[in-house]
Amino acid sequence: MSKRKPSTASIESFFKRSRTEVSDPSSPTPAPEPPICVSTPSKQRTSGFNPKWKETFSWLQESADGENYTLNKMTLIQFGSNITHQRRPKKCPAGRATWVDVPCTTVRRQACKTHQDSDSHKEAVLFESTAVTTGGGIEGGFIRERDVNRDAIRKAMTLLYWLVKEEIPQHTKFESLVDTIKGMGMDVLNMLTLGGNANYTSNDFVNKTVVLFGNVIFRDIVAEIQQSPFYSVMIDETTDIATHSQLSIYVRYLHQGASKTVFCSLVKVHNGKSDTIRAAVVQFLRDAKLPLNKMCTFGSDGAAAMLGKKNGVAAQLQTMVPHILVNHCVAHRLALASSQAAEKVPYLLKWKANMEQLFRFYHASGVRTASLLEIQTILEEPKVKVTEAKDVRWLSHNKAVKAIRRCLPSLLTSLEHEARERCDAVAQGLAIFMQQYRFVAALMMMSDMLPVLANLSLALQTKDAVYSTVGTLVMGAITTVRSMKEHPELKFRELPVTIGQLSDQPFRFQKPSANTV
Repeated sequence: MSKRKPSTASIESFFKRSRTEVSDPSSPTPAPEPPICVSTPSKQRTSGFNPKWKETFSWLQESADGENYTLNKMTLIQFGSNITHQRRPKKCPAGRATWVDVPCTTVRRQACKTHQDSDSHKEAVLFESTAVTTGGGIEGGFIRERDVNRDAIRKAMTLLYWLVKEEIPQHTKFESLVDTIKGMGMDVLNMLTLGGNANYTSNDFVNKTVVLFGNVIFRDIVAEIQQSPFYSVMIDETTDIATHSQLSIYVRYLHQGASKTVFCSLVKVHNGKSDTIRAAVVQFLRDAKLPLNKMCTFGSDGAAAMLGKKNGVAAQLQTMVPHILVNHCVAHRLALASSQAAEKVPYLLKWKANMEQLFRFYHASGVRTASLLEIQTILEEPKVKVTEAKDVRWLSHNKAVKAIRRCLPSLLTSLEHEARERCDAVAQGLAIFMQQYRFVAALMMMSDMLPVLANLSLALQTKDAVYSTVGTLVMGAITTVRSMKEHPELKFRELPVTIGQLSDQPFRFQKPSANTV
């Protein structure tokens, strides 16, 4: 126990009491007082309770037993309201909870601060304030219970909102998340499962709450769109896990001088016909009270149902709103233009087909993938998986080419191993095709060209992209690609070095000959 220097008033009181007791001979002989130990000043903090703390922690009060704690008769400190309402932590046994059943004997400011921030203290304060407002009694008890229930629902909805924002499956994770938080001491969440007919962690509660979140958020979004002088509508078709056709609707508008794009709704449609889609879009705009004459642009993919000249959704909307502009998604058009340009080169068609088959070869077998990773470890190459390349995925070709280039020796070794040890005809065909000079040359050429198209696609997909800059970006990419004919980029210039390295490997690599085109 630490000692503190007694104050001047306490020393004077001690000497006065001593003189009085000596002057009265009839008074009994008092027991000898223990010597007062005065600690020497030090740079460490002074132990014990500081009365100034009560300015910050007004809920502190003296212990009921009145026992002394320190030499300067500092009394024990406890929280009276917690004693009244018994809001002890969940895992603490009855009769042993500090600040609830027994006073706190660790008189430190941090202990007071920790208790003040705890859930049990906040719940007790809530009960106490409600009792003061209502005057206690039965009415006060009901009101206190109502406030605690509301606090529990508010915290549960906060947890559910976090799951939704983080895109975590809320139906399967919400109840376990609530149990975890309750185990950490948030006792108020116990009110979610009181009674046999009320369970605020069920799927029904989750569904209704998520719909409520959507309605509240959508209400604010609609209010912003209504204040915009005009807006654009962007739609796309999709299919959910139950193979039901869905129509995703986005709206772009002006807010505080800047463009803003938001997801508005996912509308279920019975079929993909243009009449059905147009009716769904118009009904959504009318339900949201968005005037059709304020719609200035309509954007979608290049499907015939969307952009058909005679009866597409865009043509029908232009009949209703003549001034709207129709925009085919520029990033989607870039992907289509790139794939159609590649079809003009016969070898690239075969090259793309083998790239897709290579992905399926490893993706369909965990044993082959594990064997490839083991070979990469032995050859001290990056542990890279073969990725899929699809024309509808705008940046997938660049990622696939980059992955193959980084681990090409491992891939060729793995394919030869699969063909020799397991007599796999697909592996043998892929190995023969990829061990040719033309494949490696096409791989290096694509390694220089595809990043240009990928950067252009990313620039076209930015939220704040300006329509007038699209032409400049496209012309810049075209100029860069054309210049590669006369001035090859880095990867293609490294082709001779790469060929030399592959020729030194144990697998059978076909060097270029004089007749190689």
